[in-house]
Amino acid sequence: MQTALWGVLVILKISGIVLLGILALLLILLLLVLLVPLRYRIQGSYNKEPEGQAVVSWLCHLLSVKAVYKKKLTVAARVFGIRVFRMEKALGKAKEEAESRGQEEAKQSGGDPGRSEEPATDLRGPGTLEEQRADLESSEISEKQRADLESSGISEEQGTDFGGPATDTKTEETRPDQAREKRKRRPGRGKARKEKNKEKQGFSFTRLYDKLKKKLREIMEKLESSVKKLREGLSELFKKKEELRALLRDEANRRTWRLFKRQARAICRHILPTKITGRVKFGFDDPSTTGQVLTYISPFYGLYARSFQVIPVFEESVMEGQGMIKGRIRIGTLIVLIVRMFFDKNFRGWLRKLRKS
Repeated sequence: MQTALWGVLVILKISGIVLLGILALLLILLLLVLLVPLRYRIQGSYNKEPEGQAVVSWLCHLLSVKAVYKKKLTVAARVFGIRVFRMEKALGKAKEEAESRGQEEAKQSGGDPGRSEEPATDLRGPGTLEEQRADLESSEISEKQRADLESSGISEEQGTDFGGPATDTKTEETRPDQAREKRKRRPGRGKARKEKNKEKQGFSFTRLYDKLKKKLREIMEKLESSVKKLREGLSELFKKKEELRALLRDEANRRTWRLFKRQARAICRHILPTKITGRVKFGFDDPSTTGQVLTYISPFYGLYARSFQVIPVFEESVMEGQGMIKGRIRIGTLIVLIVRMFFDKNFRGWLRKLRKS
């Protein structure tokens, strides 16, 4: 009995140790995710062609993603230094060059462009050229006959055979005249044409007045609808403005607004890069343009003077440079800054109102 009890206790002890070990591992992983920052580094250069790379790593490059651009984009992901993902994509000029190269290869594989395939001509016998000329003349005559008959309104169903022997020239000359006479004999056709021509040529102030009146009515309707929409938008804007004033007059809302601005600034300060270095050398053909660019960037000299070097050139057109930025993002810090906002009761009320609206 005691041995069985001791066996159960030993099993419970071992299972408890295993569970504690699993919980400890989960806690360690959670702390690593929250406290170990994601580090990013972006660097690039430009000298007639852009080049650059970006690296995002976590826990001493235990997990890393690297993107390199040098005429084409290459993205690779590694875990414990082992590559688990890779992608290559051509962009810009590299893509156009690859497409042109593929077209050239397709042309070369399809056949030799220098060799042209000519139709085989049968040169047997002395009378082949004369026979070809006779065929061409007969085809031209048949096409002319077809065009004349189609213009005269006679269909092919009335016994015209273009592939048969030559028809009588008298009948061919008289058929177009007969078709014209038949068209002239149709009652009411000439009067309708005359009326249409009169309507086209005639000028009536009533029709012009009706058209102008219709267009003015359409323009006025559009103006009325746009003015109505503008009034509705302005009224809604004034209502929202009054609501905002009423909200900001309340002391609790002011306190919440100050908290929101403080937390937003802290988040931006945490995400922005901690180190920026670089050098830019630029110049234009016109020295005055270079001077104008310098006047535009001079107000920000105090921000970039220690880490960024700007070299103007007044004698030639130059554009080259290189730069690098580094930073880190700690997920735990972001969660703390955001959760601190949710502890405010008034802020939760704002969120509920936004969801309802």
